[in-house]
Amino acid sequence: MGRKRLTLGIVAIAIASITALGSTGVVYAAAPPKELQPNCVLVVATVQCTFSYSGTDGSDGSAQSFTTPAGVRTLTIEAWGAEGGGGDLQSLGGHAKGTITVAADAILAVRVGGQPTTAAGGFNGGGTGTPAGGGASDVRIGGDSVGDRVIVAGGGGGTGEVSVNGSTISLLGGYGGGDAGGDGVCDFPHVGLSFPGCGGGGSSSTGGAPGSSTCQGGLSVVTTIAAEPGSFGAGGNAATETCGAGTQTFTFVGAGGGGGWFGGGGGGASASLALLAFIVGGGGGGAGHVSPFATDTVNEPAVRSGSGAVLISYADTPPSKFACRHGGWRSWVNSRGRAFRDAKSCVTWVERHRKP
Repeated sequence: MGRKRLTLGIVAIAIASITALGSTGVVYAAAPPKELQPNCVLVVATVQCTFSYSGTDGSDGSAQSFTTPAGVRTLTIEAWGAEGGGGDLQSLGGHAKGTITVAADAILAVRVGGQPTTAAGGFNGGGTGTPAGGGASDVRIGGDSVGDRVIVAGGGGGTGEVSVNGSTISLLGGYGGGDAGGDGVCDFPHVGLSFPGCGGGGSSSTGGAPGSSTCQGGLSVVTTIAAEPGSFGAGGNAATETCGAGTQTFTFVGAGGGGGWFGGGGGGASASLALLAFIVGGGGGGAGHVSPFATDTVNEPAVRSGSGAVLISYADTPPSKFACRHGGWRSWVNSRGRAFRDAKSCVTWVERHRKP
């Protein structure tokens, strides 16, 4: 009885093997899956690794990392910067993208910008203010300083406001991203109005200018903390202006600049007793950046609401010559995303690009 069961088992295995035969008579086993990093998924022949904002209130957060898999030398990196505080859908974060050649086993530092919900600046470079500037999203290679950034998506500036005798108008923060972030919006030429105090957008070579502050119309300056210009990697902090009339004092705070390659300027703050008015200047947006060594580049402004994101993708290449010879050449592509013609071309690629 035991011998009959064994014989039937062998027959079943043989039938399964015959069924799996290809037209050449070779058995093609399923290609063994490669181990992916926790935040990565396989989409057709491309591995996509998504990084989201890692904090809780838009201002905290931490660096994340990506380790380049063995045999992969080309990465496509996309980043989206965070929207500025205030949520006006004007001070949106930017979008930057590029395809970059990396060293073997390169480790990338990833920072995803936060949209602030407090006066503290958005994580990764947003300036402080009420509201604060949005943080940039960036990827760094070869180190973890702001000088090691290869892709940067600028964050938007915080939204300010002007209030006159109880009526309020938003002074929109500048958008983030592009070669130059947007200026905070203090001018309304269609109705002939212009207000002081908005911060300027950062550019590819300099931070945005800070907004001005003043006390007037029966108010005197008690204390002034001037708004700051944007800097390399950070938006400027907003002004804090305290004005007085007799024994009373009034404190106003501008909006923060957005983080970026160079950040946007912080907004100023002003008040007038005669006009029953105060002005909280909007912050400038931060500039985007893509490494000059990247190909297939994008650097565009004003596309992201909320906190930012980063996406790193690469072609799903074969892990070994064994995998190539046992059907893997049908499933994988080379590091340029091109399909293999046959098992031999797959083996040749592995011999050239992978360690023994």
